[in-house]
Amino acid sequence: MINFRHPRSAICVDSTNNLYFVALDGRYEGSDGLKMPELAQVMQSIHCWDAMNLDGGGSTLLYANNKII
Repeated sequence: MINFRHPRSAICVDSTNNLYFVALDGRYEGSDGLKMPELAQVMQSIHCWDAMNLDGGGSTLLYANNKII
């Protein structure tokens, strides 16, 4: 699964302890998902200090402020 494109969910903190929740789509036209190495690049691009891949695939969803984002 690491080298296949799928929706991905991840969480990370940066060097000042800001917390980030990341949801990357991959099930709709124009949205290809990411391979795990690509997810790592995304996390580095937002300056994550420590990150963790969460569940992905069809369960990837970000819900905030009473709406799906």
